[in-house]
Amino acid sequence: VTMNLFIGDVEEWDSMGNMAIIAALEEQFEVEFPVEELFELTSVAAFVDMIKSLKK
Repeated sequence: VTMNLFIGDVEEWDSMGNMAIIAALEEQFEVEFPVEELFELTSVAAFVDMIKSLKK
């Protein structure tokens, strides 16, 4: 897994898989991704950046 991995790069990483990732990361990092920004979470880098911004 690299920062440049995108949703379309992994067969199992579809919209349902993305929701599972979101739920797991919200629990792990004790954050809540804004609903209006969920569509932006399409890569590992996007998740990392969003978590960093929410933890400030």
